[in-house]
Amino acid sequence: MSPAKRESGLSERLQTIVDEMNDDRFMLMEYLGPVVDGCRAAFQMDVESARKLDKISEHEFHDFLDTAGGSFQDVAFCVTTPDGNPQFAVRFEEGEACLNQGCGREAVVISAPEDVLVEIFDIDSRFSPLEVLGEELALQGSDACEVAEALGFLSFPTLLRMARSGIDPSSLMAENADSVIMATASDLVTKLLRRWIDLQMESK
Repeated sequence: MSPAKRESGLSERLQTIVDEMNDDRFMLMEYLGPVVDGCRAAFQMDVESARKLDKISEHEFHDFLDTAGGSFQDVAFCVTTPDGNPQFAVRFEEGEACLNQGCGREAVVISAPEDVLVEIFDIDSRFSPLEVLGEELALQGSDACEVAEALGFLSFPTLLRMARSGIDPSSLMAENADSVIMATASDLVTKLLRRWIDLQMESK
């Protein structure tokens, strides 16, 4: 595939993801958002509080999640290649996502060869970002909470593919679909986050 076609393919795939996140016809953000909220809240918790987490009430648990604020409300990611060409900025403002060509001062940089990015954001592909994180796929960001949001963003295509294949939590016909989607979101995001933390430790 020529570089021009790959760039067009990446732009189209990112636009599809942005449109699907905004439309949220499968209610996926209702599952992905709380998972990422929990990861972000965990980064802000001290060790003593973490030890008591299993003893807190449901009300206290929701208060704990609220300390992180709503995920995907005000954050931006730069999706690019190791050589910096092409560059696309995915921005969330008040929960609404948009795609722009070119990057500025985004919170997190998501970098991989263009063919890998095309595969990651292809909603028809069975490719998982977990397969390449730390190898071809790299994330750079100074705030772990914002990195958690970027990892959630990378997880969205997998959840969307599941919903389109029939595991749709918005459908009354899909028995236990909500628990399957929630379990998948939790598993994938936490595995990605654990892998990213390991990479940070290895680099020190």
